[in-house]
Amino acid sequence: MESQSLVTNVLAKTGFLEKEDLSQRMKKLFAQVDDLKGEINQAVNDRYVNFKPSLDTMGELKGRVTGIERDVLELKKTLKLETKVKLRDLTEVKDMMDEVCATIVILQLLNQIHNDFGRFKDHLVNKEYVESAAILSNVTNNYQKLSNSPFSEHQIVVALHMETISLKTRLCDCLDQMWYNCIVFHKTEPAATLTIVKDPQLLNMLEAMQVMDVLGWRLKSFAKLFKETLIDAIILDPSSDVTVSQAKQEVSLRVTSTDSKNLVKPPQEMFAQLQKALECIQKLFSRCRFDEDGESQSLMKMLGNLLWGELSKSLINHCLMPSIPTLAADLEDYKTTISATQQFEESLRKLDFIGHEKPLLEYAENVNIHFATKKCQEILVMARDLMKQDLYTSVEVGKRKTEKKKISEFFPACKISKSTQDLLELAEETLRQASSKGAAPLFCTVRNLFGMYVDIVPTYHKETLRDLPQVTALFHNNCMYLAHHLKTLGHRCRHTLPTPFRDSIITFVDLVPTFTRMAADVFLSQMRNQRDQLKESLAMARGFQDVSSDDVYPDAEKSVKQVLHQLNLLHTVWSDVLPSSTFIKAMATLIGAVLQDVIEKVASLEDISADDARQLHDLLSKVKDKVPNLLKPKHSQVKITAVHIKEWTRFEELMFILEASMKDIVERWADGKGPLADVFEPLQVKGMIRALFQNTERRADALSHIRIT
Repeated sequence: MESQSLVTNVLAKTGFLEKEDLSQRMKKLFAQVDDLKGEINQAVNDRYVNFKPSLDTMGELKGRVTGIERDVLELKKTLKLETKVKLRDLTEVKDMMDEVCATIVILQLLNQIHNDFGRFKDHLVNKEYVESAAILSNVTNNYQKLSNSPFSEHQIVVALHMETISLKTRLCDCLDQMWYNCIVFHKTEPAATLTIVKDPQLLNMLEAMQVMDVLGWRLKSFAKLFKETLIDAIILDPSSDVTVSQAKQEVSLRVTSTDSKNLVKPPQEMFAQLQKALECIQKLFSRCRFDEDGESQSLMKMLGNLLWGELSKSLINHCLMPSIPTLAADLEDYKTTISATQQFEESLRKLDFIGHEKPLLEYAENVNIHFATKKCQEILVMARDLMKQDLYTSVEVGKRKTEKKKISEFFPACKISKSTQDLLELAEETLRQASSKGAAPLFCTVRNLFGMYVDIVPTYHKETLRDLPQVTALFHNNCMYLAHHLKTLGHRCRHTLPTPFRDSIITFVDLVPTFTRMAADVFLSQMRNQRDQLKESLAMARGFQDVSSDDVYPDAEKSVKQVLHQLNLLHTVWSDVLPSSTFIKAMATLIGAVLQDVIEKVASLEDISADDARQLHDLLSKVKDKVPNLLKPKHSQVKITAVHIKEWTRFEELMFILEASMKDIVERWADGKGPLADVFEPLQVKGMIRALFQNTERRADALSHIRIT
């Protein structure tokens, strides 16, 4: 053998090599390596770059590489001994030896990759997917070594990389095709089906996917489809039903909507259906275990890691939460649901679907807290609905003076909105149902309920409160009624609360000023609106100037009639709604505003003829006759007089002046001590005398008596 004789000639019988002989022999060895490298490059280039068909000469080349490698190792040992003696002289030789070694490594990698390509194709044809994937993994590692060498940019290395990618694609396509043949989702209303074919190569396929690092992505895609197609149908559709059918070559999991009228699926039934679905999957995947995050995990555990987070939340929201009782009396029966939840999670652990976490059981065991939370949400929804109901549907509350009163009922007879009465009953019932673990949230909910009333009702009913006096009166009473009961609500319900709350100060008194202020603000706004409308109607009388003329009198009469009509309308809608005292005060205030406006207009006239005075007196008499009835509440048996009206006496004195003589006026003034002097200033009386009577000595004498003595 040429390589054998070369080494023999290189080695000296004396035990060391001469420098010149070693260099010459090394150059010959290097030349042989270089020739061999050229032949290997040409073979690989023809095969993977130019794609030329040729006989496989790589086996012969591999033998030559092995022989040279053996000679190099032997020469390297000798060189190591010589290096210790002649290190300086052998530096050049050593560098040449390193280059030869590096080149041989590259040639070995190229040869190994070529051989692996052939082995891969053989395994792939035989559907040995795990072996094919392992070979590609080894090729990838070898290619990485090539890419880190000085030859990384060489055309041959690039070609090998492209061939590797092509082979990976072929393997992944084969695995994908097998996956889709084995696992089929099918959805046609009203059913969804998962069919899994019992292929002997199924485990081989999954293991190959794990080696190729695509199993995680594929399993994530499966989990998403499994949840959206089957799991969601079980949880979200109360009428769904689960069936499992098995044949020799396949198993089918089917979820069908039965179109029943069930509004809620009991937790026990839902758990049973989910368990049936997962058991079907587990039977096929139970033998599949893979390394995941440094530990061995079953395919079911990997699937559980992907699904359990969203699945547990969905079960809580759509199964356990709706099953929470809304009545305290039903809490005892909920123990069966707690037991079913515990059994369900235990069954999932046996399937290796979940670990030791217990989110469903923890939620179910906190039923008292969830009961209170659900009750609070339900109460606030009911309260909001009550607050949006029409305010004019009313009921009578309170006690009249002739009836006996309890301290808690000491509220004047009036009408309130039926929705407000229902709202107060809801608040009281909520406090009565407070349990030891739910007292705090329920108590806070009652406070929030009254806070919502302040925020919602004035805004939601804004237009009707502005336009309808009856609704304004009812809202006023609603607020006062709630304020009245808020003073004693905490005290009256304290005995039903658990010990910590019973022994502490439970009160709603701080809310009372808010409700009384809101009642006053809204009602006073309506009062101002009505006052402005009354004054607008009086403006039609043109200040009562020349009221006896044919042009003015009809307008003045219409003005008075319109004012009386408006006041009568308010009497009708307020008299049996407002408490008597509030009604009288409100009507007296508005009538007083009308009388004040009339008095100011008449007292400011500069000329009042006898006919004008007579017509004015007649018009004002109509007002005077109507006022007592306008002040009388509907249910009051007490005679109401006009003394409640601040301007009434002044109005009567004005009417007296309109039909009195100068002498009568002077006598009624009585040197500033008579009833006329109590309500009018001297200048006002003098002005009316001048307007009513002609300028004579008698008028001058009368005017001289109108003064303060």
